[in-house]
Amino acid sequence: LRQLEGILTPNVEVVNYHLGFKNGNSNFMVTDFYDLETLYNRVDPTHPVPKNLLVELGTVQQRAEKMGIGDVSPRNVFYDAERGKLIIFDPRSGLVPK
Repeated sequence: LRQLEGILTPNVEVVNYHLGFKNGNSNFMVTDFYDLETLYNRVDPTHPVPKNLLVELGTVQQRAEKMGIGDVSPRNVFYDAERGKLIIFDPRSGLVPK
């Protein structure tokens, strides 16, 4: 997630995450809770996702793939209609399409 922060556009962001460590040998990551739909599950023809957001997501996808980060896809992106933002939550290193 941290790798993506340098290639984001104004309306595409990554989840707000927190890293923790326990007993010096265990670590964990926790994200804020987002009660939002993914782009994949969004089916609302009366309130479609603005086209400029989809264009920005495409830009981020291309940049991420060049870095070896794949799976920046509608299944892994929340749509926050209230804020007009897309939020990437589960990109994967090494899953770049060929």
